[in-house]
Amino acid sequence: MDGFRVDVIDRMIKDELLRDNPPNPEWVEGRDNPTWKYLRTYSENQPGVHDLIHELRQVFEEFKDRVMIGEIAYSTDPTLITGFYGTDAAPEIDLPFNFALLMLPWQADEVRSFVNLYEASLPAEGWPNYELGNHDQMRIGTRIGLEQARVAAMLILTLRGTPFIYYGEELGLRDVDIPPHLYQDPQGINLGISRDPQRTPMHWDNSPNAGFTTGEPWLPLSPDYPVLNVVSEQADPTSMLMFYHTLLGLRRYTPALHAGSYRSVESPEGTFVYVREHEGKQYLIALNFWNVGRALTLPGRGKVILSTHMDRGDAVAELHLRANEGVVVELI
Repeated sequence: MDGFRVDVIDRMIKDELLRDNPPNPEWVEGRDNPTWKYLRTYSENQPGVHDLIHELRQVFEEFKDRVMIGEIAYSTDPTLITGFYGTDAAPEIDLPFNFALLMLPWQADEVRSFVNLYEASLPAEGWPNYELGNHDQMRIGTRIGLEQARVAAMLILTLRGTPFIYYGEELGLRDVDIPPHLYQDPQGINLGISRDPQRTPMHWDNSPNAGFTTGEPWLPLSPDYPVLNVVSEQADPTSMLMFYHTLLGLRRYTPALHAGSYRSVESPEGTFVYVREHEGKQYLIALNFWNVGRALTLPGRGKVILSTHMDRGDAVAELHLRANEGVVVELI
């Protein structure tokens, strides 16, 4: 399938009176990003933008197997996100980017609440999507640590919808400390808040410059590239890369995980548990957001077919989650 990612699609129309945006009363100098000094009252999501997006969609409809992905305002309000799918009569974006997981506190109850509200607010033909990182935000491994980054990967690759994976997440790359004199990002150069730490070169192998280039890379590499790289991680069956490979393969060949229904299940504090089902086959996903073990009773018996620790395949009725562990259980 081909298509386009349309940048800041909700900002294609400006205020017809060209009014200045009002100051943000919650912004604090020296603490907050200068780009948020003003509320974007008159510069995004203006009247007429949905009509314009619908016109773009009509052009897309002239071609087969096409998709329109649109970047909209960062929000944890699911109705704002789902409002950009349009209506049956006036369809808009196939996949309005859902940035909520980049903004929400990494807590089980917060994530569960959002997912449930998001699912409930989707239009009948709307298809959800999730992402953990992008070129503007701190890497997931830096934000929540590498153990929870595995839990996060299991989340977006087992939820209903399309997952977006930012390069390097599959290796466990983290932000790189970039000194100001090496900044390339205009925001960093002009405002002192750089996005370069999450934009460093991809790690392909342990050769000089991680196999990315034989020349001088535009940004320094992480000092851990001799270990965190594609070739090294391919040789380690429990690495982050092989975990992603296993998880993606499981998703691809398990209809319940790529096409099934979703329902959340009551679970102990600090956990998020849900069931994916397709044609009578059920898979329970249990994610532990805490650094302590948790126990829960399954609705029947099941077999663990994948753990974030990549070391178990046990049949269970009482599920014991270790600290920072997520599991996929095939219910019997």
